[in-house]
Order: sequence, then structure tokens, then C-alpha cells
Amino acid sequence: MTHPYRKPVNFKSLHVVHAALCAVIILFLITATFVSQQALVMMPANSDNNLIIYIAIFVAIVFTILGYILFNTLVSKINTDAPVKEKLPKYLSACIVRYGLLTGGALFNIAVLLLTGCLVNAAIATMLALVMITLRPQRQQFITDLNINYPESID
Repeated sequence: MTHPYRKPVNFKSLHVVHAALCAVIILFLITATFVSQQALVMMPANSDNNLIIYIAIFVAIVFTILGYILFNTLVSKINTDAPVKEKLPKYLSACIVRYGLLTGGALFNIAVLLLTGCLVNAAIATMLALVMITLRPQRQQFITDLNINYPESID
């Protein structure tokens, strides 16, 4: 049951969210690279900053795995016999959880890049941005994930 004043959710809104999060990662990475006060090096010699570099790498890996697990868990809980109007908002929520975790890992690595000047964190943020781009929402994936039959409409 939907709220009478709530607009119906459509698949295009997921495209907008995805594009915005990808743009945030890419623009923040470019800005951080040019604005960084630190000299950009592969791995800084200062041992005080090395711990945060490893923590950022760990956060990126954990957030990526956690996003994958949560997405699959949330999608598996969606009733495939329900109409598309009920399935779509739940699928959008699952995608946003996945995108949010990937974005969080990327932004944390970019923040560490600003603090330490470590290019390893820039490379990890770039890889997470590429993963985000490849996870672009597609109708065919939605149809397969949720077992949508021909007469049902997505939008």
C-alpha cells in the first residue's frame, strides 16, 4: 500500500542516484589529487600515516564485500510473485545500499589520500569508481533478478 501523496517510484530514479554517486567519487578524486598539500608518493616513509593507509584499504575491501552480501540478501528477500510496483522500491533500496557502501569506501580512501598523499589510496578509489560505473542499473538485470514476466511493466 502506497501513501496517497507519495510519487510512484520508477527505474529512472535509480539511474539518477547512480550517476550522482559516480560523479561525486570522480570529481572528489580529481579535486583531491590537485588540491592535496602532501607530495603524492606510492607509499609515504612516515610510519605514523601508514596505519591509516592500511585501514583505508581494509575499509574499501570490507565495504565492497559487505555491499555485495547485503545487496544479494535484500534482493533474495523480495517476493518474486508480488507485482512490480512492490518489487521496484525494494530493489532500488538494495541497489542504493550497495552503491552507498562502495561510495563510502571510495570517499574514505580519497580522504586518506588528502591526509597522506599516498597514491595507493587514489588507485583504490579509482578502482571503486570503476566498479560503481560497471554496476550501472540495467532493466534486463532487474528483470532477471526479480523474475518479471512479460505482461508486467517496469515503469
